[in-house]
Amino acid sequence: MKINLIAPLVALLSYVLLHWSGIGLDPDSWAAWQAAVSIVDGKGYSYFSGNPIHSWPPLYAFYLAAWIGVLGPAAWTLMISNATLVVLQTVLWMHFARTITRESGTAISSGAAIVLSVYVGLFVAVNEQSVFAHNLVYTILPVFLVVVWRIVSVPSWRPKPSSMLGLLALATALMLTHVSSLAFLAAAAAVIALARRLSISALLVGASIVVLPTAIWLAVQAALNQGGSHYVGFGAGRFSPLFYAAQLFDGPGSLLVPAKFGAQFIAMGLVWLAALAVARHPNTGGLRFGIAFVVFAALTLYAIYNLSWIFSTLSGRLVLFVPLILVCLTYLAAFPAWPRLATAALGVLIVASAYWTASWGARQLTADLAALGFPENFVPPGAYLSRDYRAGPPVPGPRGLLIAPSPFEEPRGLRN
Repeated sequence: MKINLIAPLVALLSYVLLHWSGIGLDPDSWAAWQAAVSIVDGKGYSYFSGNPIHSWPPLYAFYLAAWIGVLGPAAWTLMISNATLVVLQTVLWMHFARTITRESGTAISSGAAIVLSVYVGLFVAVNEQSVFAHNLVYTILPVFLVVVWRIVSVPSWRPKPSSMLGLLALATALMLTHVSSLAFLAAAAAVIALARRLSISALLVGASIVVLPTAIWLAVQAALNQGGSHYVGFGAGRFSPLFYAAQLFDGPGSLLVPAKFGAQFIAMGLVWLAALAVARHPNTGGLRFGIAFVVFAALTLYAIYNLSWIFSTLSGRLVLFVPLILVCLTYLAAFPAWPRLATAALGVLIVASAYWTASWGARQLTADLAALGFPENFVPPGAYLSRDYRAGPPVPGPRGLLIAPSPFEEPRGLRN
């Protein structure tokens, strides 16, 4: 029981160090913060101007609104709400890794669980510092994965109304949190269909996982008057197909080690080689499941990026699932046969995450707010928003520091 507390404690301590002076924001963050305040004020899912928010589904904003309704619209509320997700995530990802490994027939030693707990706690905290909807996505995803695993791993599994409702609820929650979750729904559908040898029931289950949550997302989008968020068409990608193919290694690898001298490509290549090598051994069905899921999800994201004009690359939070799934499952599957080698390899990744935590945490403690990106990219805990203050410089007051929202994403002609 005490081992189960290691990952969340490591994550909490890291999170505190990484948020000593405040929290980082980007265009997604400003939209979610404004939307959450607007929801609490009874103005719906919109910017302070009243214009609809086009680019993101609303579930994460509703999550923030629940906290803001209790604690107020200050940045420290964002910090607490996201710290909760980060800590909860570590518990759920460790549960995912242990459950799938054990149910594959591999015993898990206390030593392996402790080392993996340190890695998961550091990795999640250091890679989810900002106000992103993916913080909620990666809290739902490990639960979704366990449900999908139970479908593909039980020989006599048959669709039951209760289990299907739970699976569809999780899939819908993913889609209503971030549209990129479509990759996870498609991957789950493919894994289920192939595991069940393309049986009619498996194809129907797979289709329902994709179609019904997507239909609900489209209905919510129409109800909120969101419209389209990205241009879609053949050849619409911002970068070339070859660039995005390289990003499938560059993006996840940069989450593992510093992206210098091609180290990120080497690290991700070694992770894949280790996963495929270990998966050839007995009692590694869970790892094979994880590999298949990652492959299908990554290929779906690759297709989405080539068919849509999206400003960001295939990096950061969008590919966070790759190392979370592959590293965790590979380490636990490899540890019984090669404990020293597996721990040494994971130790390298722990050192990288610890380095980032220490360096970025030290910057939080020593740099001034301007150097950290205040007011557009970073805000201190006492900063807060009000729908009555849409433009102007920060204003100190008894409630804290009143700031105007950054108008990154709102159409320029509609901001005032």
